[in-house]
Parts: sequence; C-alpha cells; structure tokens
Amino acid sequence: MKAFYEKFVQANEERIPMAMANTYDDKNSIFYGGHKDGNGLAEQYGTVSYMMHLSAGYFCKENKFFKDEKVFETIKGYIQFYFNTVRPNGTGDCLISDFFTPSSFDCINVARTYRIFEKYATEDFEKESMGRIYKMLETMGEGFINGGHRTPNHRWMISAAASMVYNITGRVALKDLALKYLDEGIDIDEYGEFTERSPGMYNEVNDNALFILARELDLPYLYDYIRANMDLLFKYMEPDGTIFTQNSARKDKGENDPSMGFYPTRYFYIYLQGAYVLKDPRYAAFAYQVMNETIRYQRSVSEDLWLYMLNEELKTFEPETVPLVKNYEMYNPTSSIYRKIEDDFSVSVIGNNANFLFVQKGDLKVYARLCASFFMLAQFKPEKVEKNGNVISMEFSAEDMYWKPFEEKQDTSVWKEMDHSKRKTCNKQVLTFKVNIEITGKTVEMDIKVLGTDRVPFKAEFVVTSGSMIEGDFFTVSGDAGQSIIPHQGYVKVKYKKDTMLIGPSFKQHTYTANMRGSVPKSARGYTIYFTEYTEIDKKIKIICE
Repeated sequence: MKAFYEKFVQANEERIPMAMANTYDDKNSIFYGGHKDGNGLAEQYGTVSYMMHLSAGYFCKENKFFKDEKVFETIKGYIQFYFNTVRPNGTGDCLISDFFTPSSFDCINVARTYRIFEKYATEDFEKESMGRIYKMLETMGEGFINGGHRTPNHRWMISAAASMVYNITGRVALKDLALKYLDEGIDIDEYGEFTERSPGMYNEVNDNALFILARELDLPYLYDYIRANMDLLFKYMEPDGTIFTQNSARKDKGENDPSMGFYPTRYFYIYLQGAYVLKDPRYAAFAYQVMNETIRYQRSVSEDLWLYMLNEELKTFEPETVPLVKNYEMYNPTSSIYRKIEDDFSVSVIGNNANFLFVQKGDLKVYARLCASFFMLAQFKPEKVEKNGNVISMEFSAEDMYWKPFEEKQDTSVWKEMDHSKRKTCNKQVLTFKVNIEITGKTVEMDIKVLGTDRVPFKAEFVVTSGSMIEGDFFTVSGDAGQSIIPHQGYVKVKYKKDTMLIGPSFKQHTYTANMRGSVPKSARGYTIYFTEYTEIDKKIKIICE
C-alpha cells in the first residue's frame, strides 16, 4: 500500500542498528555472527529473519542503509553463522525448545532473502553471497527430506518452504513432499477455524503458508481456506481493537487476564495480500485499519519492507475499500464458542476453559469463573457451549468416592503395586453445575444451579481490569492488580475510564476463595470480586454494562 511504504522503510531503518548491535561477537563460539535474542541465544530463525530485513534495507534506494558496507558484512556473518550451526542432515535447532528440526520458518525468510538478492544484486560480491544463500536453501531442503513435523501448523510451514526451495533449486522431491502434506487435507472447519484455534499467532502462520503454497504451486483452491480464516478474524476482534484469544489451543491464550491483549499488527501483510491477490476491499479496509491504529497508538510497526521489495507495485498500490461490519453474532459448536459484538460491547462464552465468560465494555473487561471445593475436581469447565434460541447453556459434573479395605489379602504392601480395582467403594458423591446465560441489550444474566452434594463451599469470581474503581453499598476501593474483595450484598459497581459495569447481586457465606483447593490460581494482573455460598445453589447474577 502506497500509504504506508515510507513507514516500513522508517521501521526498517530503526531496527537495523539494533540488529547489528546484537550480533554474537564471541569469535571462539560456533554462534559467532548470529543474532542474539533477548535470552542471549543466537537462534537460526531470528538470525535469518534479520538477514531478510537487513537485505531489504540494503537494497532499498529509499533506505538510509542502502548499499551500506557494515550492513552487508553483518549479512555475511549471518550466513556464516548458519553454516556453523546447521546439523549434518540439514536440520537446525530452535534453542528454546526444538532440536534437529526442519528449518521451515527460517527457510521462508531465506527464500525471500534470496529473491531480494536475485532481483537487486549487481556487484560480484553481492552475487557471491547470493550463491551462498542458494546453498543455504539447498541444505534446508535436505533438512525437510530428513525431518518431520510436531504440530499441525508445522506441516504447512514445511510445505510452503519446500515449495519455495523447489521453485528456486528445481529439486522435485521437495514439491512431492509439499503435495504429500497437502494430501492430508487442510485442518480447518466449516467456520474457518484451524485445529490450533490461534487467532493471536498461528492462524497468521497458516494463512501465510497457504498464500505461499497457492502461489508457488499454482493451487488456487487454497484461497478458499485462506478467505475462510481471514473472515473469521473479523469475528474475533474486540471493541478496543484487540483479538479475542481465550479460545486458543496455543500459547496466545496467555494467562487469561483481562489486561492482556493481542493486537492484529502481525496480520497487516496477510490482509495486504488479501487486498492485492484476492481483490477483496474488506481486506484492504482491515489492512488500513490495522496500520492506522498501529501508528496512532505508537505500537511497534511490523517489519514488512521485504514484501514491498519483492512486489514493487505495492509501493503505488491504492486498493478500493468498503466499510467493515462491526456488529455480529457468532456461534461455533465445533470449537465451543459463542460471541456477540455490538458497538463497544462484547460477550464471549467458551467451553473447556475455567474462564468461561468474558464481557467487555469499551476498555473495561471482566471474565467469570465458578468453583466448588468438591474433592479438588469442581473447577467449572464445561465441554460444550449450546445455543438454544437466546439462551447459551453449559453443564459440568464431577464425582468421586471412597475405597473400602480389600476383601482378601494382597500379595504386596506396596501401594502402587496393589490392584485397587478389587476394592469395594462407598459414599459416591456427584456435583453438577448447570449454567444458562442470556443477553438482553448490554446486560448479561447468568442462571447458576449447583446440584447434588450439599454443604460444599462455592465461589463465583469476576476478574476485572486492574486500575478500576470498585464500589458497593458500604465501600469504595481501588481495584489494584492482584487484590480482591468479597462483598456481602447488593450490586458491585466497577468503573474504568469512561466505562461502567454493575455485577450482582452479591452474596457472602464464607471467605474460602483464593486458596480453594482445586481452583485455578488467583489473577495477578486483574482485580478479583468473589461471591461465596454453600451448595446446593440456585442464583441469578447480572453483569450490566452502562
């Protein structure tokens, strides 16, 4: 996009000195020449990523580092680092977790680097380094043949990288490998959700890989999968511009605290491709929105100069846009999630999660948990989220019992060697949660029933944005991070900036809260409001957004 080209040049210029300052300078180490990350590790992925960024800056005429000798020497050091650290079978190491792993993420950036050199290199010394980068690609391709994958998204990254190396080197075995993975089918459901359900991180990885595969192997059918997932992100956007990630199956789920947020900055180049390749004005509008908000709120600009260097027409590309739909309702029973967005108000209900309800009004967020001290088993985590008309329903049960003495003497006194299935049991107990949620306007009402064993301590907890002002009938307190309160009666008023919620009516029968056995740890980042009671329970709690 023409509107942001200068911004990407500037971002590249700002990061090049930092990259060069963090080059591993211990000449006695095999890591010499590599890029040192925040942990002091010289990782192959980080190093070759910076090789791509420095190459984009080195060959960009508008960049102040254009044809800079020191930048080029740093690039040469990155190349040598790779050959120093690559494994004999062509695999590499991700020092934070994976060893002898195919360099798929790395290779995509190396292939982009090679194509930048191929397009702009004119000097003999530049072409000599391009030849070494070609050897890197050959070696990485060997690693794909000798390696394998560990997660669903690794398949598509290996396939995408292999397809790029195939088109550069002509090694047919790499094309065959990519097609073999594609024969497994794309792991995406009818709602556009990938297996890993990772809108904050790995959905972008998958979309990127599928764009590459569609282009490199001329497989236009893959664009249907890309569109489905790109459309899904629209329904994961929150009123404050963050991405709702709490239904993720990967690490972008984070600590589930309301003060955490994933912004869609990393998706800019995906939606730019969507606007350019797929000619969709909605994707263009979203790309504009992402970058405009990134600049307005002074967030870190993504490092996408490489895309402009490989596709120079993007420097003058001014796509058509259309207004994005902001209000919607989504229900995906496969992923056990329901979401509703209306202006600055959002509700999310998710299964398989202790944090099952999220409500947001503007900048104010709250999420809810339920738990009972029932054999350390009764943290409410409903498997299914069912929608029946206007009602969202969830159910969860836990049970346990006690063992009797053995009827016959055992052959051993070692507990772990005993056959406990031969014991009789007694006093079996069951506890069942039934929760219905109904949304009316900007009010969320929970109907909570806990049935079965009586006299079990129960808590409902509401974790709100820290820094809020918390008021009740007889108190006013500052909602500092990591702190909590147990109101006795009435509604609790939570105010943050210009937004307000009322939660209640509250109830208090005990103070067994943060240390309740079997419950998830108390939030360290949010402020927690506890309601407490004993089972059996039949309560209605409202969250009223003003």
